[in-house]
Amino acid sequence: MVQRNGGAATARNTGILNAKGEYLTFVDSDDCLDADYLQVLYDAMVENEADMSMVNYRLFEPTERGVKFVNYITADDVETMVLDPRKAVSLESGWHLNGSVFMMIWGKLFKKSA
Repeated sequence: MVQRNGGAATARNTGILNAKGEYLTFVDSDDCLDADYLQVLYDAMVENEADMSMVNYRLFEPTERGVKFVNYITADDVETMVLDPRKAVSLESGWHLNGSVFMMIWGKLFKKSA
């Protein structure tokens, strides 16, 4: 697939239109994913008969010595909630990390049919 640079939204929309699978996820160029990232999202969708699942994230900052964790989400922090779409958007728009709203396209797995 080749297209002129139209920004991230244009690239994502082209990807959606050309996707062949049953699910969609988005990854930014600066994202690092755990090996089981998609499995965790998929399992949550199947177990809860959901159209979408989402996760929080870990933030890393470069230092002179390497990289440090700014916050660390562990398996103990996992919480499962089943929400209707309006409640999910309302809840997510209230989540904050370092003062920025967590309303992002990444960190989610969507059913393509939804």
